[in-house]
Amino acid sequence: MTGCLEPWGARSADREEPAELMLDAAGEILNCTRSAARLLGGAAEELRGHPVGDFFAPPSTWVWLSSDVSRREPGSLRVVLRRLGGDTVAAEVGVSELPEGSPLRFVVRLSVVPGTSEAGPPPPERRPPRGTM
Repeated sequence: MTGCLEPWGARSADREEPAELMLDAAGEILNCTRSAARLLGGAAEELRGHPVGDFFAPPSTWVWLSSDVSRREPGSLRVVLRRLGGDTVAAEVGVSELPEGSPLRFVVRLSVVPGTSEAGPPPPERRPPRGTM
């Protein structure tokens, strides 16, 4: 530690913003970090209100992850996530359960498995129209 505090929202070159989803007790996304939105292929506004289970392949993965979180060993699980565009990405997922009565019930941490892409398939190659060069 350097003893210095970074201003809220400041990003350093050696530290990526954590990819986190904040969920209610029903498993609907209330909020997320920009990194989580990017990983899932959209913007925070597009993700809010979606059941998080829709992003897991299969969706029953979320049911298992969210049941008895406090009894499960801490750590992460490797899963396949469905992105908004329809493609998938392998990710490590960790779930924390917050106390009952809180508007936030779960915090889900996501990280792309090295060697897989969070960007999905490459865009089609664009070529200039014929006769313009």
